[in-house]
Amino acid sequence: MTTKHYKTKIIHVRLSEQEYETLLFKINASGLTISEFIRRAANNRRITSKIEANVVNELRRIGGLLKHVHNESNGAYSSDTASAIFEIREAVKHLSQLSVS
Repeated sequence: MTTKHYKTKIIHVRLSEQEYETLLFKINASGLTISEFIRRAANNRRITSKIEANVVNELRRIGGLLKHVHNESNGAYSSDTASAIFEIREAVKHLSQLSVS
């Protein structure tokens, strides 16, 4: 049997105009609701921006295409494709370590 955790606590926070604008920017970039953003931040959970997720997906797509070129050419461009795939992997790894907060 699972225990339900009802959300019963409400917090009110005073922010400066700059703090408020910064918080809204981060929330909008994440694509989350204000509540979900705060919950993730409070629980030290990763917050990823929508743009970051799209870039990672596109890099993975390009990596797949390079792998396809490598396989279809029987490795004719192996040094070039290997180098490009390595760079894509490093970029994805770097982006995966970033967060909005």
